[in-house]
Amino acid sequence: MYKKVKIFIVVFVLFLTSCTKTSSRLAIVFDHGPLSLDPHIYSEIVTTSILSNFYEPLVQFDPDMKIRPQLAESWENPDSLTWIFHLRPNIVSCNGQKLTSLDVVKNFERILNLSHSDIKTDLAQIDTFYARDSFTFVVKTRSPFPIMLDRLTSVLIVPSCNLDSVRKIIRGTGSLIPVRVDSCCIKARPNPRYHGKMVSFDHVSFYFTGKPDESSGKTGNTFYIFVGSKRLYKDSLTPIKGPLVATRYIGIDLHKRYLNKLSFRKALYYAVKRQEIIDSVIPGMAIPSYQFPIPLLLGHIDTLKLKTPSIKTLIAQSGYKGEPIPLILSQNKLSYGYALQRQYKKYGINIRLVPLNARELFHRVKIKDFSLFLLGSIPTTGDAWDQLEVHFHTYDAMHSSGLGNYVGYSNPEFDSIIDMAGRALDRKKRAILLQQANYRIVEDIPVVPICYEGTVFYVSKGIMWKPRLDRSILVNEIRIRK
Repeated sequence: MYKKVKIFIVVFVLFLTSCTKTSSRLAIVFDHGPLSLDPHIYSEIVTTSILSNFYEPLVQFDPDMKIRPQLAESWENPDSLTWIFHLRPNIVSCNGQKLTSLDVVKNFERILNLSHSDIKTDLAQIDTFYARDSFTFVVKTRSPFPIMLDRLTSVLIVPSCNLDSVRKIIRGTGSLIPVRVDSCCIKARPNPRYHGKMVSFDHVSFYFTGKPDESSGKTGNTFYIFVGSKRLYKDSLTPIKGPLVATRYIGIDLHKRYLNKLSFRKALYYAVKRQEIIDSVIPGMAIPSYQFPIPLLLGHIDTLKLKTPSIKTLIAQSGYKGEPIPLILSQNKLSYGYALQRQYKKYGINIRLVPLNARELFHRVKIKDFSLFLLGSIPTTGDAWDQLEVHFHTYDAMHSSGLGNYVGYSNPEFDSIIDMAGRALDRKKRAILLQQANYRIVEDIPVVPICYEGTVFYVSKGIMWKPRLDRSILVNEIRIRK
């Protein structure tokens, strides 16, 4: 009898062991961490990509940038100025409290009161907003604003109980709950109360050093996504090309000596050999850009014929004599900097590279502490208005216009055209106006576009995932291959 019991126990233990699910882990590796844990400060790809897994907007883009419900299960647009959002009644944040329209009101109020917020731009066209009841939120715009939904995809909602501590503590309604946050990584687990598609992994880690904790791969199944780098585990990763949606460009302080001369800006523009830079820096992952908005956007200029003038004549007209001009850029974009430096040197333009970490670079750009800067811009809508208004409309804090206009560009004609385009409900009329605005930027050269670039993601072979057009990584869209 004792032997039978012993055999039964052994078999039972073996059965339980065989039925135990192997722990699965996902490690996503970035070159730098979020610029802030506060989702209302920066509109920057790594920051947004990480925090969008912990917080959610009212509506969201799907991977192909089509609007889908998120915190709002439905919405109405009864007239050209009114938007009514019906929140899901079952949204519970990780502290157990239900999310209501009052939370949304407090988030909007906070964003509009922040002195330095990229997200404030997304609410710039709003006149009033209020909670009609616990789960109905109403927005009224100053004028017709056809891309209202597109703009709201960037506005992540924080439960009001966490608004006071949002810069230190991540506590939202998203698909993940943080379990550890430090300067090297954020470790998280699935949110069991999440209302949408559940995360397929037991543990998720976002690493910022480019080198994940290798011990995490010693137990269970660990899968990796390296963003733009495959420094480790090279043999087991598959490269996946992301879409060409980022505009890499040189920003110019239009008020500084020489840079305030159109002839010198033209020299900076025409001296760039774009295909040569692409071939040496990111071969096969970019196409040349001669204007700012990317081709997939409404209002893009389909053809642009450029006749290169004498670059040396343009420089002579500006009075430039070879003085060093600093170019601030991210440390991981130095390859771009070296290529630009070589090309400009051929024409006597002396560029001095100033590499910075991501946080310092964005800070200096925001406070306008630069002569030239190198950054990338990713559209948050499928409409050129979004990029043109934010980056080139005359800065007007009172009306929240041109909040991303770091270069100090101001052209009343451009402002008038872009304001009309922002109110135009007819798609054809809107496209014509946006093309006119686009031409003004090409003629004035407040920035020097270089290329439309994509990102290579190095991914473990055991997972299925399609990179999004907005380049964010939402963990609940990643699946383990069966």
